[in-house]
Amino acid sequence: KSYRTTPDDALYASTPPLEALRLIVSREGTWDEACCEREITINDVSRAYFYAEATRCMYIEMSAEDTVRELKEMISGLTLDRVQFMANHASNFLRLSGRLQKDKEKFILSIDQALSDPSTFVPSHLRAL
Repeated sequence: KSYRTTPDDALYASTPPLEALRLIVSREGTWDEACCEREITINDVSRAYFYAEATRCMYIEMSAEDTVRELKEMISGLTLDRVQFMANHASNFLRLSGRLQKDKEKFILSIDQALSDPSTFVPSHLRAL
């Protein structure tokens, strides 16, 4: 059995599939304090075809709000330190620039303010698309 015990990615060995399955079955079969029901869904992907050729071009544009929410989720999960972060391209709905982790809370506050008032987004006709 190989488990990750250090932050060194070069030494990482994934959890063996059988051990992972045992962990999932054990966790789902154990009652917790809330005594809530649990389910396990099993999907057989052995016949899935992942390299099919596209038969038509399709592009779904995200709304401004969804794009900015995604930016917030990305920034919230970043743990880098002393990095210049720039989301200030002309195509962005909301322009941010600063240093991580120092300006992370400022970024999130700016995003929350913009989401509460979408009129502060850069208008589409001013975005360089």
